[in-house]
Amino acid sequence: EVFTMITDDPDGKGPADAKLEEPDKLASRHQAIAAINANGFKSIGSNKGETDNNWFVDKPIKITGLAVSNGITRSKSSVTHFSFWINNEGKPCMGMPENADTIREAVSDWSGFLLHRGKVIANSREKLHPRTLIGLDQSGRWLFLVVVDGRQPEISEGVNLYEAAELMKSIGCHEAMAMDGGGSSSMLALDSSAGGLRLLNKPAGGKPRPIPVMLGI
Repeated sequence: EVFTMITDDPDGKGPADAKLEEPDKLASRHQAIAAINANGFKSIGSNKGETDNNWFVDKPIKITGLAVSNGITRSKSSVTHFSFWINNEGKPCMGMPENADTIREAVSDWSGFLLHRGKVIANSREKLHPRTLIGLDQSGRWLFLVVVDGRQPEISEGVNLYEAAELMKSIGCHEAMAMDGGGSSSMLALDSSAGGLRLLNKPAGGKPRPIPVMLGI
């Protein structure tokens, strides 16, 4: 079962949607057996309208794009971000949802669509970054979760969006999108020998960045 994990809302009806939490703690708390980071996020502006990129545990933030968990919408859809969602009938979808009332679980992209109907639509061949990618095969039965490390010359320099699209197509995706990447990219999976979830990739910052939303299994 695919589901969305969202951290606690720290201020109720206040401006924050969620707070930052370490990925392994968020995934373990929801009893996930595998998980990747999902939505992007931004800090709450100061009185002067300023924002910052100083990410730390428990920091209140705004979630970017649609985030729905168990039918409850925490962050609404945005016209600038595409979404992956599971509807109330259990069908997976990618694109722009028309009716949030029919959505059970949802997360949103950061860098846009990569593949649509089997065709590469991403054209950026420039910047290499760590990437978190999700894709569906043509039947809609198989969901692919992919993390590419980057910004580490001796390990991986990352991929641009065109390379990310080609990668997702090569493994069998018909639709694919790029989630929040960079220092947020992380993938966890249950490792019985380790007694819990294990981080599978090497984050660009040396350790996993705290995040507000994950897609879990």
